[in-house]
Amino acid sequence: MDLLDKNELVTLEVKMPKDFSSFFYFTLESNEGIAFYSTLDSHESPLERIVEVNCTKELYPQLQNILEQLSQMEKMEIKTINFP
Repeated sequence: MDLLDKNELVTLEVKMPKDFSSFFYFTLESNEGIAFYSTLDSHESPLERIVEVNCTKELYPQLQNILEQLSQMEKMEIKTINFP
């Protein structure tokens, strides 16, 4: 089995209100296998969370759909860090 290099993954940073982050995590986890995430240190505001989300190029359309649905519920800033 070949392991993926981090540079082969789509990487996004998603900034959202802290009180929305648990629903965001729950939604990603309920769509098991599409993406994985990590909460980054956010010194800018204790009321916000910045989450790094990673997925393969093949699963990016599904992730994009999930993020679009979530962004209709709550304001989120989505920044692309890596797109191979």
